[in-house]
Amino acid sequence: MSRLIAFSLLLAAILVPGLFSPAAAASPEAKPLKILVLTGNEYPGHKWKETAPLLVKFLATDARMTTSVNEDPKFLASPDLFDYDAVVLNYMNWQSPDPGPEARANLKKYVASGKGLVLVHFACGAFQGWPEFVRIVGRVYDPKLPPHDPYGKFTVAIADPEHPITKGMQPFETTDELYTCLAGNTPIHVVAKATSKVDKTEHPMAFVCEYGKGRVFHCVLGHDVKALSAGGVQELYRRGTAWAAGLPPTVGDASPSLAFVAAGKEYRFDTGTLRGTLRGGGLSKGLGPVVDIATGKSVAKLYGLLSPYRLLTADARFGTAGWDWASDSRLLKDGTVEVRWQADQAHPLEMTAEYRLSAADTIDVTLAVKPAQDLHGFELFLASYFDGFDRTCAWGQKDGEQKSSLVEARREDGNWQMFLRDDEAKRLAADGRWKRPPNPVDWVKRPLAAPLAVRRDARSGLAAAEMAPAADCFAVAMPYGAEGHGSVYLSLFGRDLKAGERAVARARLVVRRGLSDEKAVQLYQEYVDRSR
Repeated sequence: MSRLIAFSLLLAAILVPGLFSPAAAASPEAKPLKILVLTGNEYPGHKWKETAPLLVKFLATDARMTTSVNEDPKFLASPDLFDYDAVVLNYMNWQSPDPGPEARANLKKYVASGKGLVLVHFACGAFQGWPEFVRIVGRVYDPKLPPHDPYGKFTVAIADPEHPITKGMQPFETTDELYTCLAGNTPIHVVAKATSKVDKTEHPMAFVCEYGKGRVFHCVLGHDVKALSAGGVQELYRRGTAWAAGLPPTVGDASPSLAFVAAGKEYRFDTGTLRGTLRGGGLSKGLGPVVDIATGKSVAKLYGLLSPYRLLTADARFGTAGWDWASDSRLLKDGTVEVRWQADQAHPLEMTAEYRLSAADTIDVTLAVKPAQDLHGFELFLASYFDGFDRTCAWGQKDGEQKSSLVEARREDGNWQMFLRDDEAKRLAADGRWKRPPNPVDWVKRPLAAPLAVRRDARSGLAAAEMAPAADCFAVAMPYGAEGHGSVYLSLFGRDLKAGERAVARARLVVRRGLSDEKAVQLYQEYVDRSR
């Protein structure tokens, strides 16, 4: 019988290529690896109760990993530590004993056995007086050295653009402490660096080393929530944690898909080009965070992309913002997410939004409204907030010209600019709706050829093109390019709606590198042709 089983397995291996290969073991059905964020003690200036949840949140955008938190440093001594594929140390035993000799021995054994270890910011200062720690983690805090530059903005450069963790990533700006205090002789490989404004010297911001069979990713970025909110920092930690745990650092190397995946109250996606979350925290907002996988560039700011914002008529403003209006959602069979808002006292209408991943770099949203009463000149202001992307334009006409082109929104043209489709759109924009609080706006009005806006990020070469059919969108609005909001707004519907009438409007977002003005216009024309 044993010979028969062996022969059957051999035959299966011959007839089914890859059946017992590593690739088969790493199939999309593989169980997510377990990551533990170990915290619970820190220098008082490092708010671990704020940073630990944020670490969990952005690490969780990688569906190949499931991340949890333990606030008891003594857990390092537990045999249950070996249940995890990697440990993220967001910990420093400031003016208190470390967890003790059993924890030190267990951590050493854990990493040497082939598990992963990640150090966050001042974790380099943990276990002072334990000589083996520097051999495990590569470099440690030396109190005899100047600690860091003053907290502020600086640029993180990619030291090794070919390393799996940083391959394709671009330099990024962050607001943080630039550490100048690392010491040690353990061989390390630096993957990201920055130059001190104080000593004018390059210092490692992220590096890797090995200990026994284990992988260590050590990053000194991440002083606080603001520092950990930088898109490049989050991508560096996500990639570094995946690498330490033994996964390909780039999610796109795993199993890209044009379908959202439910994750509690959120929905995650990885198209191989873009990776991120829809309805972050279960809130009634659009896509965010969103990262371009190839460059590690953060695309979305706090309130996300394609988020329903203001609901306006000639007579009223309904609520403050769409993201403050309670909603529920569900995942449809084709991987589309449907979001539903029910009418209430502040909102005399029902609304749905369907988010669909139409291509690796393209997201479509279809919005439908059904009012409970007649609405005069109804407008849904759809908002997108981009991280960086400080050059912006709309498809309109330059002053004194009849030819249509992508016209830049410059500061000298006004802080807030609205490109309007026709005379009816001008009438709607001037009927008083934009004088209503909160945050009334005095728009500089400009002509719109078609609802297409493009924002560009010079450093990464990325462009974001947002568009809608002309029948669905009567205005495109934005601040000048470098203004802090980084936003694009589409004014949808723009007509009277009868009680019980169902009306639909559509919009599309494309995020792509090297997108020329001509190609953006071509994409828009193709989109409109398919939408008819």
